[in-house]
Amino acid sequence: MRSGALALGITLLQSGCASLPPDVRHQGELGTVAVIAGIKTPELSFTVFPRTPALGAAIGAGSAFLSCASIGPRGCNDAMCGAVVLVWTGVCGVGTVAGAVVGAAVSPSADAVRRSEAEFIAALEPRVIQEALRDQVIAAFAAAGGPPVTSEQADTLLEVALTRVGLDSQLQLYMHATVRLVRRRDGAELSSTEYVHTGARNTLAEWSENDGARLLGSLKAGYESLGAHIHDSVFLQYPFPDREWQAGSIFVTSYGLAPVEPQVISPWLTLTGVASLQPTLQWQSFPREVDVFAAPDIMARVRNVRYDLVIAREQNLAPAEIVYRREGLEQAAHKLETPLASGAQYFWTVRARFDLDGRKRVTSWGSTQYSARETWTAPSRHSYRFRTP
Repeated sequence: MRSGALALGITLLQSGCASLPPDVRHQGELGTVAVIAGIKTPELSFTVFPRTPALGAAIGAGSAFLSCASIGPRGCNDAMCGAVVLVWTGVCGVGTVAGAVVGAAVSPSADAVRRSEAEFIAALEPRVIQEALRDQVIAAFAAAGGPPVTSEQADTLLEVALTRVGLDSQLQLYMHATVRLVRRRDGAELSSTEYVHTGARNTLAEWSENDGARLLGSLKAGYESLGAHIHDSVFLQYPFPDREWQAGSIFVTSYGLAPVEPQVISPWLTLTGVASLQPTLQWQSFPREVDVFAAPDIMARVRNVRYDLVIAREQNLAPAEIVYRREGLEQAAHKLETPLASGAQYFWTVRARFDLDGRKRVTSWGSTQYSARETWTAPSRHSYRFRTP
């Protein structure tokens, strides 16, 4: 039942900005697919960090975070290598990086510095950053049992590229990626979508301590989350037949599978309490009544419905690390099998996975914000929330 004056007011405000459903018509026509990396350097915004060792030392006791040569891209691999390069260039500055690339010369000439900087940007920085994301999408392919082919064998090219990475004004990590599907034979663009990952929120001292270990770890987790989300969105996502809001509670709208227990009191500060450290979470089953009404013939063909659940610890009003994940749950309710921490706050969300006409599909993750329905990784700050006793 859709009720509640506040929920209705929020919906009316949002309806003018509602996004169109993702175009999934291409999913059955892609043929063989190759995943390729973009070639441009993303827009980096780590300017909150001082760029001198002296100022950097003031951030946290003993931190060597801004001794940039000490965390240069040596011995890294996959997403961690991309994370290191992002930190190295975004925090230290290209000029510092160029100086490190020049190497052991005591006083390199201005021409040498310019050449090394250009070579670094052209060869190392975008390649390592973008290939790290490509590798995560390929890993998601492998996990789904269907590794991509080479570019020469492909009917369709899936180009993935980080476009913006940094810390916002609240010191929360963000990563944006653009994904293009291109038909190889004629270069025609089939679709272009931007995906968003928001990570942890920490103080400057917390981001800087232990040579930026938290920042590196959060960037690596962001690569992995984006890689899995991009794969599922491009190949498995099925838009809900009814994309309108659901009543997550009398005060809050939900998009996707709305929470039944615990309900969401507020999408911002007030969190619903649960009575146990191993609570039972419950949500709408799929197909929802509104979906059956909107597309009865299609929903009648849905088979083998399962649910994926993810829970992340809250830190500074943002999701931190994922502490609980289950895939393939048979019921629209789940009692946690391991206890959560006492007196803690958590973000959680859920989606359905199912078979339709012989193909595996997934819905978008449940959210309190219309703009986060399909393109944001989960969980995000728009996911459902609760607190433990």
